[in-house]
Amino acid sequence: MFKYYKRFYLFMLNAKCYMGIYFAGVVFVVGLVVFLSGGDSLSLLSLLQMLLVCLVLGLLEEGLLGERADYAHGLFFGRSVLFLILATLLCGGSAWLFGWFGGLAGWCVPLFSAFMLAGFIAMLAGEKWEQERDSQMLDRSLREWKNQ
Repeated sequence: MFKYYKRFYLFMLNAKCYMGIYFAGVVFVVGLVVFLSGGDSLSLLSLLQMLLVCLVLGLLEEGLLGERADYAHGLFFGRSVLFLILATLLCGGSAWLFGWFGGLAGWCVPLFSAFMLAGFIAMLAGEKWEQERDSQMLDRSLREWKNQ
C-alpha cells in the first residue's frame, strides 16, 4: 500500500514542479505582451485558467514521460514527440480559447505557441542532461566498487 502512495506522491511532486515552471513561463510571456501593448494587469480569471492549463501540462509531461523516459538516443522519440505536440496545442488552443491576448494582433497566439514549444524542448533537453549525469555518476560508482 505504501509503495503505491509513494509512487503517486512522487508523480504529483514532479507534476507540480513542471506546473510551476510552465506557469511562470506562461504568466511572463502573456504579461509581457499585455504590458508592451499598453495593459497593466492580468485578470484573476486568466491567471486561474493559466494555472489549470499548466497543471494539465505538468500531469501530461509526468504521465507521458516521467521516470520511464529514456533519452539515450536523443530528445525526440514517440512519447516525447506526442508530448510536444499535445502541450503546444494545449497552450496555443487555451490562449486562443480563453482570449489571453485579448484583441491584440493575430500573431500573438502562434508566437506564444512557438515560445512554449521552445520551452518544452528546453525542458526535455534538461531531462536528458540530468539522465546523462546520473548515468555517469552510476558508472563511476560502479567502477569504484569493482576496484575495491
